[in-house]
Amino acid sequence: MAPYCTVDQVRAIVDSDMSDDEILGLIAEVDAEMDLTLPTGGLTVIILQMISRRKTALDVFLKDPNSTGAGEYREDRGKTLEMLRQRIEKLEIAIDGGITFVVGYEGLDEILETE
Repeated sequence: MAPYCTVDQVRAIVDSDMSDDEILGLIAEVDAEMDLTLPTGGLTVIILQMISRRKTALDVFLKDPNSTGAGEYREDRGKTLEMLRQRIEKLEIAIDGGITFVVGYEGLDEILETE
């Protein structure tokens, strides 16, 4: 099965010294977790990519202490970490016998345009 996101999509969110292979390994872990915890068959490709790249970016951010948000300075690291956590939290899926809605996403179109 193809990964839900690419290394380039993750690097668009976070700058890191991790190798592409290391990031690919994290993508595989995140995607495997998603397959176990989300009804991935009922989600669109865009939503799957969004969840995968954000969760993988967060993992890269946590595993590489030298990482920063793309285009940001080291001093902004705490803000970037909080922003990633908030965006992932907003993507929690409400399940009630199937996909019902994506929680907290009034600005989904705006977010898709900026990423």
